[in-house]
Amino acid sequence: MSERPNVVLGALLGAAATLAVLLAAGLLILGDEGLGTIGATVAGAFSACFLFLLGLEQIPFSSLAIVVFALASAAGLLRTMCAYRRERRVLRSLPLSPIEEGHLREEADRAGMRLFTLPSLRPAAFCVGLLKPRVVVSAGLLERLEPEEQVAVLCHELAHARRREPLKCLLARVAARTFFWLPALNALLERYLLVKELAADREAMGRTSRPALAGALSQVLAQPTPAGAVGMAEFAAVRVDRLFEPATRLPRLIRPWQALASVLAAGTLAFALAFPSTLGPRESQRIMEMLATMSPHGLPGMLAGAAVNLAALGGMALLARRLAR
Repeated sequence: MSERPNVVLGALLGAAATLAVLLAAGLLILGDEGLGTIGATVAGAFSACFLFLLGLEQIPFSSLAIVVFALASAAGLLRTMCAYRRERRVLRSLPLSPIEEGHLREEADRAGMRLFTLPSLRPAAFCVGLLKPRVVVSAGLLERLEPEEQVAVLCHELAHARRREPLKCLLARVAARTFFWLPALNALLERYLLVKELAADREAMGRTSRPALAGALSQVLAQPTPAGAVGMAEFAAVRVDRLFEPATRLPRLIRPWQALASVLAAGTLAFALAFPSTLGPRESQRIMEMLATMSPHGLPGMLAGAAVNLAALGGMALLARRLAR
């Protein structure tokens, strides 16, 4: 895989766009009535109601697979956009002050970018803003760095700003997390996030020097970057290796389990689209009548059960994330 960020990003967005078109085509084949019936049955299955699970057995596999993939993708997209809104509110609340003078301001002016400082003792440098990117450096980082190291940090972040990488990162994350059921896209996302940092490092070294960039990286190593921003601290370990040994190979693009899961998911979707099956009006009416007459708790109970199950799944995911830290 190329180390050019735009090539990796293009592959990621192209794959996501292809999946979106294929799912849209599959949903059109199902039609409004069949889609409504299958969607209601799949949603009801989350309530762990045995009768809704019986309803799933009445639905052709190809139709069920398309709807499940579509619902999962819609949930992934919604979750990603909600997370981005939260991150944007946090970034807007940061007490940023413009840097009015000095050698860093001169560098930023030459690049036509805005430069701000954050009154924080934690060393940090990052680029924010989708349409009008701006560079932010913390006061703590500036205090720890020599002038040439400060310029190296600024040149690195200016490279991100010129390429509008906060916007590109958002698009890449939306693509990978919307179609999370295809793990190969997450592998492409991770590779894009890495190679964009390596490209910015090369530009910063060209403007300053290798020791200057290494000194700057040593200060931000292991420091978290604010969510929703493109930061200097990302993938610092791999980048340090590349600084001292340019021939160092990048980590493996895709893990075996990601490749296997992606093949299974792509194969399932391909099978569903190659052998489409739709529900006629009679089949849809029969399934809905069965669910309405046999379910002892109906729609309210279905929604309550689904809410409980989803809350339990969210709690387990949160616990697993905390244990992994």
